[in-house]
Amino acid sequence: MADIDEDIQAALDAVAQARADHSDVALLGALHILAARLSQAGRSSESAGLGLEAAGVLAATAVTGDPLQGMASNAVYIGAYISPGDEAIAVTSTAVNVFRGLHV
Repeated sequence: MADIDEDIQAALDAVAQARADHSDVALLGALHILAARLSQAGRSSESAGLGLEAAGVLAATAVTGDPLQGMASNAVYIGAYISPGDEAIAVTSTAVNVFRGLHV
């Protein structure tokens, strides 16, 4: 269990660094990894808020093109890893809308 706890801490550190750097691309990637590690550890309940944060960042970002597509992909994965419910639906819906906008 120590390894997964270390992985979760590393993901938390990556999220904190991405926030400090104001990097939308890095933040979505880090949130994805954090949600995955929490799910892997059976601690999905601790992911509350990650989906809403990801949806907000994705909806407000100035990033375009391939990096935006990558961000949307990370958001879909976040929706899959967090606890099922309105938050998972919201982040996944936001990502789908981004994909739709990219392929118009």
